[in-house]
Amino acid sequence: MVVIGFTLSAYLSSRLAGIPLATSHGGSFVPPVFERGLMPAPTQSPAPQLDWIPGVIQRWMVNAAPPRLTKATDFLNLVADELRVERVPSLAAMMVGDLTLVTDVPEVLGYLPPTSRPGRRTDVPRIAAPRACDTWDRCTHGSRARFRRGYDRSWTERAPPPTSPLTSSTPAFVRLAVAGVRAAGLRAIVAATVHGLEELEGDDVAVADILPSHEVMPHVDVAVIMGGQGSVQTAMCAGTPFVAFPMHPEQELNAALGVRHGMAIALGERQTTEATLGAALQRVCGESSFRVAARHVQSLYTGVDGASRAADAIVDYLASGDRPAAARRTQTTITTTPETP
Repeated sequence: MVVIGFTLSAYLSSRLAGIPLATSHGGSFVPPVFERGLMPAPTQSPAPQLDWIPGVIQRWMVNAAPPRLTKATDFLNLVADELRVERVPSLAAMMVGDLTLVTDVPEVLGYLPPTSRPGRRTDVPRIAAPRACDTWDRCTHGSRARFRRGYDRSWTERAPPPTSPLTSSTPAFVRLAVAGVRAAGLRAIVAATVHGLEELEGDDVAVADILPSHEVMPHVDVAVIMGGQGSVQTAMCAGTPFVAFPMHPEQELNAALGVRHGMAIALGERQTTEATLGAALQRVCGESSFRVAARHVQSLYTGVDGASRAADAIVDYLASGDRPAAARRTQTTITTTPETP
């Protein structure tokens, strides 16, 4: 079996070699989520001119679109034709393999794929669209990065507790986020990554290049993040409420999970100002319900070993002997058998 992250060329090389493929790069952005209508209406439309579309219609669109979007796989299919292997039919198909490792816990995600043994999906509604290949899904819970990197711990121990603003954003938006933190009367610790943000430093703002998020998150009152699964799950596992600014569909889903569980607020990036962010941060810090909800979500991840679950899923798949799927991948309906409680 080939086990990949976001290594899309492996879709073709595994088909050429006739061996199974296990994927995890889709995170929770996988067909069962679309089929159950679990994708949220976006916090902001993809383009300003679409903001007039009612939320209920936008939600239908984002759930219906992935199995129908074929342009996203054109670059792969040019090579697939040259190699004479089966094409990847849609964006939804690009999120799954023969074994799909769904990197979240079902209690947070809102649906229960098999966790004891893989099986075909039979419990999902059918929609008239190109479908991804046959797949087994398994909830594993994500394996968060744990960088062994030092930072000034005394800064997070000073009163009042700080916020932890964005990493994967533009310098301009990080500056806006810090201004919003200051407007809320809070302190901030910022991961500048490759950006030169030293001018932000002061008595209320600390700037580092890269921060070990899994160590910082438990010591802040609120996280200010874009909505990638890594940062969202780190906040959830730390029991830390967050404010998110999702820009892409998978980020919208990740942020929405926090909102649905009462531990987060999601804002559209275009509509965000220093004042609106400051008000959101004051609400999260001022209302105890956000912290209570975050602690509950944290308990759902406690004791879950995502890496071990992923390894077990791979071993189970290989022990099942279901090898033909790797050689005959076809555009068929995705089905699954839910786990018996």
